[in-house]
Parts: sequence; C-alpha cells; structure tokens
Amino acid sequence: MVHYYEGVTKLTEEDASDDIADESGGLPEQSGTAPVAYAVAVPLISGTPSSESRASAPCPLVEITAPMTLAAGYQLDIELDGVNYKCQVPTGGVEAGQKFNVKAFDLESTAALPMDRWRDDLCDCCRFGCCHPVICLGFWCNPVLLAQVMTRLKLNWNGEAGNKGNTFKVIVGVWIAFILVRWVLGLGINYGNAQILQTVIFYLDIAFFIFIIVLAVRTRSYLRARSNIPERNCAGCEDCCCVFWCSCCTLTQMARHTYDFDKYQAVCCNSTGIASGVAEIV
Repeated sequence: MVHYYEGVTKLTEEDASDDIADESGGLPEQSGTAPVAYAVAVPLISGTPSSESRASAPCPLVEITAPMTLAAGYQLDIELDGVNYKCQVPTGGVEAGQKFNVKAFDLESTAALPMDRWRDDLCDCCRFGCCHPVICLGFWCNPVLLAQVMTRLKLNWNGEAGNKGNTFKVIVGVWIAFILVRWVLGLGINYGNAQILQTVIFYLDIAFFIFIIVLAVRTRSYLRARSNIPERNCAGCEDCCCVFWCSCCTLTQMARHTYDFDKYQAVCCNSTGIASGVAEIV
C-alpha cells in the first residue's frame, strides 16, 4: 500500500522510480515537492509497539512491500499498527513490489548509519574544529575513543558483535592499568635491574599496541561490513593499513561515521561519547 502526503504531487510510478533511484546511485532528496513513498509494514514479531515501549525497544522487525524502486540507504516512511516509523532500504536496493525484512526505527530514538560510503573522508579529522571531543580523544586518548565507538556498535571488549557488555569499562580499565604498570616499572629503573625492567616495558608496550591495533581493525572491518563500504585501497588489508599507519584519523572517522555531529552533541567522558538521551544506532 502506498500513500502520498497531503499537498504532495503524485507522480507516475516511472517518474517516481527515476526520482528515487537515479543512474548515479545517489540517495534522493526527500523534499516537499517530490513524492514521498509511504508503506504499511507487517510486524514479524507479535505485539504492537506503544509510545511507552518505543524508548526501550525502538526497532521492531517488520516485513515491507516496496511501493516503488528504491536505492540502498533510502529512508522509507512506514506505518506499523498505527505508529509512524522509518526504515532504511538494505544493501542492493529493492524493486517495486519486492518484499523485504528490515528493522523499523523512530528517528527520535534511533540513528541510521550511512550506507555504501563513509560519512566523510579519512582526513576530515578537524571537520568540527580542533577542540572537538572526537579529535581530542583521537589524538590524546585513542583507547577511550575506540571503546566509545565499540560501545555504540554493541561490540564486546574483543570486537565481537551482539553484546556490548562492559566494553567501555574493560578497554579503559586495561589502558589505565597499562599506564600505571608502566609508570611503576619506570620508577623501578632508578633502583636497579634497569636492563630487565626496560625489557619488560618494551614487551609491555608491544603487547598493548597489538591489543589496540587488533580491536581497531576488527571494529573498522565490522563497521565497513555493516555499512556495506567497499575497500578503496590495499584490497584485503585496508583496515589494517589505516589503523597501523594513522590510528588517529581512522578512529575519528569511525566516530564521525557512527553519529552525525552536526545533529548530536559529542562529549568526552561517558561510555558512548554522545550526550545522554540521543538515538540508538540501527
């Protein structure tokens, strides 16, 4: 079922399809003068979402029949049991009449990741200014920024999806423990056994470096797969190369990709790096 908002010109399916999915593959603008696709969704899990439950479970799984040909990443307005939601067209797009399963989301409580592309470039570190929390954490405290990104994506402390658990606390705790142990060992150098302690510090540095590199590579790989972003360079090892050679740029790009900081306020000192009460990522 397709509806058009009041006051919006109704075009033919062919014209609408051209407007929605042009040859360039770009996402269409949903303006007040263009047709806005609107579909009725069928819940795949029993139960009707209420205004009270939307905050705790804002992403019901639904089945939708595409009202027209839509490009991947297009945000389609849908109605589910009398409640207005949006959904994001999956990778590959959909044809008119095609049924597909997707999570519905409320824009007030959820945020959709950009599809098929990064939100901005790897070197856009200072896009929001040199004192923005993201660039400050990326330069001075990148384990904290990595932990925040992993928490947003609901990854656990070793980079696996499905259960964020205490990801932020574990990673930041390991980082703080590393700093303290290294500091104590450094003090011990002044009291003898300098060569042994220096060797221990050397291997401790390598171990922590590998720990952060592996987590960052796994996180970037997961984020690329989730957003269907292809590798542009160094096929097969782009994630590793980006993290190894420029961890600051890589981590800040992932942070900017997961949230639009033109819309959301970034903060330094919480588990997600986002001001409380903002949208959950879908």
